Formats: sequence, C-alpha cells, structure tokens
Amino acid sequence: MKRITFLLILFYFIGTSGYSQIEKKTLLLGGYTDIQLSTDNSNFHLILNPNIGYFVSDKFCIGISLPIGFINDNFYWGMTPFGRYYST
Repeated sequence: MKRITFLLILFYFIGTSGYSQIEKKTLLLGGYTDIQLSTDNSNFHLILNPNIGYFVSDKFCIGISLPIGFINDNFYWGMTPFGRYYST
C-alpha cells in the first residue's frame, strides 16, 4: 500500500510540473529544505532556501535566493541573485 501511494504521489508531481507559468509579468516562488540528523543526535543540519523571481520576458526569470542554515550550533544566512531561462 505504501508503495502504491508513493508512486501515485510521484506521478502527480511529475505530471503537474509541466504546467508552469513562464509568461512575462508572472512570479516564480520556490525553494528547498535539507534536514540531516546523526544517529547519536550530536550533529544537526538544517538548511532552508526559499527563492522568488519575476519573469521579465517570456521564459526568462530573474530573482533572489535567501539561504538560511543551522549546522550544529552555527547559524548562517545569505542572499544570492539568479537568472533562469526555461526552454520548452
């Protein structure tokens, strides 16, 4: 049952990822998260990386990514500009 549910969710995300808006004057919202824990709970690793972009022309987006991280007891953050072109 778990395998069927996983496959259905996987096919849903594969199928819907092809229907994105890449026209001029639309927003791009996204990001990713990474969490790692060691087996003895001595290492903790968390990274959040949200991003936002704006399509300045059809298929071309410029934006900014804001990585935030906690690794053990250390905190870091940053700001990274990006440009993306989508060919379809």
